[in-house]
Amino acid sequence: MAVELKPKLDKTYIDIDGPNGNAFYLMAVARDFSKTLDLDEDEILGDMKMGDYLNLLNVFEDNFGDFVVLQTENPEYLEAFAK
Repeated sequence: MAVELKPKLDKTYIDIDGPNGNAFYLMAVARDFSKTLDLDEDEILGDMKMGDYLNLLNVFEDNFGDFVVLQTENPEYLEAFAK
């Protein structure tokens, strides 16, 4: 058995209405978080590329929603993520 220090990840806020909301930026953030959290980067990025922008946001939220808050004023995105 091995005991390791958990990575400290504070909440990150990304305004998806701004320049950091583009798909390339979000995939770069996903790649970084995947490495930090020891997740399958290729699978996550592949899933993000499988559909439209809402799919990309959904996959991002599913995998990194505990660490990243996506912020928007876009009613379509808010409605899609209303739980």
